[in-house]
Amino acid sequence: MTRIEKIANEAREFSSHLPHQTAFYYGAQWADEHPINPWKNVNDELPKDHEKIFFRKKDGSKYFGWFDEKMQSFLTITPDVTKWTINGITHWMKVPDMPADILNP
Repeated sequence: MTRIEKIANEAREFSSHLPHQTAFYYGAQWADEHPINPWKNVNDELPKDHEKIFFRKKDGSKYFGWFDEKMQSFLTITPDVTKWTINGITHWMKVPDMPADILNP
C-alpha cells in the first residue's frame, strides 16, 4: 500500500463526512511535504540531563552521547571507553525510538 493510499484509508476511518476526509487527506499530505527538522539549536533548547542524543558541531562533525546538566557539557564515549567532553556543539536531536514493526516483525 502506498503512502497516499494509507492516508486515504485513515481519512475514511477518521470521518464518514467527506469535507472532514478531504481536510484530513490534505493535512497529512502537507505534513509529509513539510517535515519537522529534528535538529535543535543549542541556543534555543538544551537536552534533558543524560538523555541519549546525537549532536553536531558547526564543521559537520557528528557524535552520539549525552548532555550533562551539572557540567553544562556534551559528552561522548570513544571506542577505547574514554569519556570526552565535546566543545563547539551547535545542534542536537533525540535518538529516535525504533519503529515497532522492526522491533516486533
